[in-house]
Amino acid sequence: MVGKGNVKLAALGAVAAVLYGAIAGANGIDRLTAASPSLERLVPGPFRSFADAAAAQIALTRKDYQQVETAAARGVAASPMNRDSVGLLASARLLRNQPEKADAAFRVSGQLGWRDLPTQLYWYGVGIDSEDYTLAAQRADAILRSDPEYANAQLVLEPLETDPRGREALIARMIEKPNWLVRYTSADAEASDAALARKAGILKQLSGRGVALGCAMVNRLVFQLVDRGMRAAAIDMWSSHCSRAPAGKLLFDPEFQVLAAERQSPFDWRTFNTGDVDVRSLVQAGGQRVAEASNQSSITVPILAQTVELAPGAYRVRVEASDPGTVRGRLFASINCGSSPGALGAMPAGELLAEGQIVSPPPACRTQLLTLWLKPGSENIGLRRISIERAQ
Repeated sequence: MVGKGNVKLAALGAVAAVLYGAIAGANGIDRLTAASPSLERLVPGPFRSFADAAAAQIALTRKDYQQVETAAARGVAASPMNRDSVGLLASARLLRNQPEKADAAFRVSGQLGWRDLPTQLYWYGVGIDSEDYTLAAQRADAILRSDPEYANAQLVLEPLETDPRGREALIARMIEKPNWLVRYTSADAEASDAALARKAGILKQLSGRGVALGCAMVNRLVFQLVDRGMRAAAIDMWSSHCSRAPAGKLLFDPEFQVLAAERQSPFDWRTFNTGDVDVRSLVQAGGQRVAEASNQSSITVPILAQTVELAPGAYRVRVEASDPGTVRGRLFASINCGSSPGALGAMPAGELLAEGQIVSPPPACRTQLLTLWLKPGSENIGLRRISIERAQ
């Protein structure tokens, strides 16, 4: 059996939104006859099924569903095991609002392999409508394995993602690490915050089943979560799939162990090296690693920055230095909105190496950036540790 239970009209509705485009773009039709409709009449009997399928495709582009059914029926008669013809016949009946006949044909096409997109969409819809999420996830998996870049992937996955039973069924397919996981973990500029949060939650659950995808695969999605101001969700997912986990919820890498001009993760410190400014990681005597920085320019410049996610309020920032005398009065902290430090503006009050400086995140800011600024000076500075906490 391909599916179970009777087909309901809701199942047909679940498929109808994408069925026409799916059929029109389906593969497996003879390319010559598809390109030259007049040639399909010249194809001899043994190959007639492919030409009839092409004729059905052509009729479909005209939305002549009666002709689609007629041509597809001829193709089935010529070659009953041609999945394209059977799938087109079933699809034509579905589009002509003949659910019982469509179901009978889809039950046949469902036995002829996993690459006919309309057939997989149909049984996916049946699974969603009957709340058989195992069936729906199985068919969604088949669709995406055949075409990992399937344009309507999110339409197919969303009903599974939004139901706890659907999520479990989807995760069961993900455990096998199908080829479409690469696309699933990619950033999607069009996705809503809610969709990204669902995806992050599902991937965290996947790691709970013992499947860690690694830093490289989840990196783009984690960056997107951070850029959307969803740092806590990003940390949860990163910690689940990447061994290089953030050290804390408020601040990552407080001891400056990872410095890079281009962030390897969205939690890393960013450095701002120019001809007059040099920032690097340095191991001092005794194995103590410090962030060493110099500023030979004539202005105060940003040297280090990382994204943070702080609730509204005031926060105290403090820094420990390897040689406090070289740092005192030269280092400042700020929090601005966006991915760029912008301008420092007024010098913050207080000494970072003593009582600290008070900073506050801008209101209604999705992406907050904590930045350290350095005044010009002849001596290099060495930073050992930074801390941030709620101001009393």
